Amino acid sequence: MFRRIDHVAFIVKDREKSMAFYEGLLGFNKYFEHDVPVPSKETLRRKEIFLTS
Repeated sequence: MFRRIDHVAFIVKDREKSMAFYEGLLGFNKYFEHDVPVPSKETLRRKEIFLTS
C-alpha cells in the first residue's frame, strides 16, 4: 500500500500551458526549477520544474 508519492515526471510539448493547468486548475505550486543538460548531437537543455500540492 502506498503512503505517499515522492515525485513523478512528465515530458510535455508546451511547458507554459502545462504549468497553467497544474497551477491554475489543480492548485499545485512551483517550488523549484532548474535546467538539465541533455546529451545529444546538438546542445539541448531540458528544464525541470518541481510542484507541490
